[in-house]
Amino acid sequence: MEKIEPIPFSGCWIWTGYTDSKMGYGMIWDAPTMKLAHRVSYEIHNGAIPNGLHVLHRCDVPCCVNPSHLFVGTNAENVIDKVSKGRAASMPGELHPSHVLTEQQVLEIRAEESLSQRKLAMLYGVDVEAPAMNAKELSDVMASRMAQICEYLLPNGRKAGAEWKCGSVNGEQGQSLSVRLSGSKSGVWSDFSSGEGGDALDLWMAVRACDLKQAITEAADFLGVKDLSAKLPIKASYKPAHRPEYSKPAGRVMQWLKDRGIGEEAIKAYHVVASKDDKVTGMKADQYVMAS
Repeated sequence: MEKIEPIPFSGCWIWTGYTDSKMGYGMIWDAPTMKLAHRVSYEIHNGAIPNGLHVLHRCDVPCCVNPSHLFVGTNAENVIDKVSKGRAASMPGELHPSHVLTEQQVLEIRAEESLSQRKLAMLYGVDVEAPAMNAKELSDVMASRMAQICEYLLPNGRKAGAEWKCGSVNGEQGQSLSVRLSGSKSGVWSDFSSGEGGDALDLWMAVRACDLKQAITEAADFLGVKDLSAKLPIKASYKPAHRPEYSKPAGRVMQWLKDRGIGEEAIKAYHVVASKDDKVTGMKADQYVMAS
């Protein structure tokens, strides 16, 4: 943490980076989200913050990140501390007894740019009037988190520009399978070798070898989506496409190609192949010539 200005007389370490305009807390980017600077400082110097606890200031200076001025407490202790210091005129955020979102969730929502307000509401379970999220909407949410999903589903792959690359849905290293990580086509994937492809949910089904219902359940749990439709379209379980064995054109197939002015350079450039028993699209070469 470099953006700190020590104050000699008070002992405070003032956060000089970005601060929240309403509450005055320092904010720091900790990919993939914005976090409260004093919480990050506490964790650096004291270890992880126990679940459900707040980080309070002894000095009552919101932008102070001096770990010796910080201590953890429950929500009730946070409220008592606030009242005792005369700051209880209002109870914003998690201090309010009817709060729905945590401070961290609010920061995540503010940082999100690709999802509509309705989808964000359903993702965080706060829009009770909206219908349950359907498969298409879940796929859109997945598309906004594709880098995280690819690291989970295909950990042996690697990021190459705006894409995630690996060998196939089996997850080995390679270049054949590409997944878009951002932009309007985020979540779209294709495998050059097998011809497979689809959206984010299709990728989950292919990698996990499961049907749509299971893929939706697993993906929703992974993303923390709380509200899913009970009536979901069910696709057949994923089965890898059959890949026939091919070889370099020879015999009658090669003669058929040459008769039509297709030379070896064009055959190589356009990856023209023939099945091993010298057939063209399931027909023998002479039958194919007759059919054409």
